Amino acid sequence: MDIYAVDNRNSTPLHWACFSNSEVALVYLLGWYDKDKLNMQDCDKYTPLHMAVKGADQLKSGRPLRALLMKGAKRDIRDNNNQTPYDLADDLNHRATARELKEALASDTSCNCLMLKTSLKKTEKSMEMPIAFMIFFDTIFGILMLFLFPRWRNTWSVYMICISGLITMVFWFKTQFSDPGFMKKPKDVDFLVSLMI
Repeated sequence: MDIYAVDNRNSTPLHWACFSNSEVALVYLLGWYDKDKLNMQDCDKYTPLHMAVKGADQLKSGRPLRALLMKGAKRDIRDNNNQTPYDLADDLNHRATARELKEALASDTSCNCLMLKTSLKKTEKSMEMPIAFMIFFDTIFGILMLFLFPRWRNTWSVYMICISGLITMVFWFKTQFSDPGFMKKPKDVDFLVSLMI
């Protein structure tokens, strides 16, 4: 069975996982779903994100919604009633859940630079953090070399700090250019077979 298969309402398995609050099924499906299929709409023009909002009253949690946003679900798609998932959050009975969902669904205008605040959107590989680290590290070491090291009488401490800095840079380059261990979706394994393993 295709994981993108639709029923008579054009609902996908992801729609049903969100609506029925099945977080385990949602996590499995999100691991296999392509980003361009994440916003498929059913006959009411609901996306899985709409369904996650509609099912949040029972669960009293926004975990499924946050998982969809981090995978790259679009916040601004409108249904047949011209409502976005944000608008649907107003109809929830559980006010704390509604507030949590509205905060997550509010358009993300925060600066994601230096990862000071983790935003609920799919993050792409960026060189911002490595460049910021290099500038910061080199600036600190430059200040030490120009102003502090010449005044120290104990050359042993200067050598130890320089060796520590060199070791730090070696390990930084090693971690920067090595595979962090992301799980990759196998091309020749069927989704249902992977559930049985």
